[in-house]
Amino acid sequence: MSSVHVLKSKLIMPELAGGFLLTDRIKSLHKEMDSSKAVAVCAPAGYGKTTLAVSYFSHRSAASSRICWYRLGTEDRNLSVFIPHLSEALFPSEADEFVESRKALNDCTDIHSQPHNGISLICREMWTHYSQTCRTRTYIVLDDFQNVAQVQDICDMVRYMLDNLPPSCSIFILNRANLNVFTEKQKLEKRILEIDMYDLSFSSTEIEDLIFIMGQINADRKLVAIIEKSTEGWIAGIIILFQ
Repeated sequence: MSSVHVLKSKLIMPELAGGFLLTDRIKSLHKEMDSSKAVAVCAPAGYGKTTLAVSYFSHRSAASSRICWYRLGTEDRNLSVFIPHLSEALFPSEADEFVESRKALNDCTDIHSQPHNGISLICREMWTHYSQTCRTRTYIVLDDFQNVAQVQDICDMVRYMLDNLPPSCSIFILNRANLNVFTEKQKLEKRILEIDMYDLSFSSTEIEDLIFIMGQINADRKLVAIIEKSTEGWIAGIIILFQ
């Protein structure tokens, strides 16, 4: 398939921060994620897109699930980088159960000249592991998607996966750019949850709870009001201002 060196560090889900605050608002978003085929989170840096996804997977029930995390950089715009990393995320080389799938992908010689053949093969191989009745939930997370959002082939591949992966697979797109990854037809037909910066913004009550966690024993309502006005609920700004 490719001789490109796969960076395993790009395929590791970040850990949840120790000071994470699980609010009722976030619990509500988690509940909506449970019934979604795809989740598109779009907000500027520092609003907690990655934290929301990680908190969801960390606080899910004990039901069987796989998290296939892929943090994208500008180098991933090249299909010869993107496809091997996506394949490694889905079919990790250290897992014996995916040996045949990896062999099938390695034997496919036209992935780069015809990338859509590659994504079609990836979907077919996913079906061999996760049937219609499979109880293992697979989450494919494409983090920092803004780095590849301008590549039409990659966007087309994501749309194709949404239509052709097994029912037990869900796609998470974490994106800074306000771009529509999924088509309007898919939004009508699929269970797609769209989350924006306003859904992620902290309320005054949440700010008060957060600064309590960060060491402010007695909540200062004036301080909370100043922080809320200055940051408009931007979590990174709240932490910076408080510190």
